[in-house]
Amino acid sequence: MDEMKEEIDMIRRQTAIRSKEYPSIDDRTEPSIDTNHASFRERLVTVKLLEEKLDVINFSQDLMKEDISQRLEDISERTHARLGMHQHCIGKIQKRMHANEVAK
Repeated sequence: MDEMKEEIDMIRRQTAIRSKEYPSIDDRTEPSIDTNHASFRERLVTVKLLEEKLDVINFSQDLMKEDISQRLEDISERTHARLGMHQHCIGKIQKRMHANEVAK
């Protein structure tokens, strides 16, 4: 993802630099319309596609984080419930042991 972000930033910088209008030697002469802007359009499309892919990846990671945190919460709840159950059983065993000691 970091590589994709860096590539997007690099393409944006290159596009910004190349898209600036360079002053003409003769102010009365309009800049040429024959310059190749197709490559700039392709880069913009590439940047947009990369941004969309990055959004999908980020969204997927957020879903995975939510899923993992929910699973951890479920595990924690079950663990606490089992611990309480075991503590209750241990308490009963201790009472029985005490009753046996008193009976002896």
